[in-house]
Amino acid sequence: MIKKKRKHRKFTPEKEYILMTEDCKVFSGLEGGYPKFSENLDDAKPFIELSQTEILRLVYPFKLETIWL
Repeated sequence: MIKKKRKHRKFTPEKEYILMTEDCKVFSGLEGGYPKFSENLDDAKPFIELSQTEILRLVYPFKLETIWL
């Protein structure tokens, strides 16, 4: 009997992105229901799907840039 080698699926993590304002502040979460932006890049909250930020883009009055990681 010949043994077959199992093929292992390689895990490919989904691409993440962060949101950045025109003055280089990154989205770091919500505080009291309002968007909070930080100058520290380590505080950035990564997103996976573009649909996660549609409402934030509609509510926030300034332009938000998408930066893919």
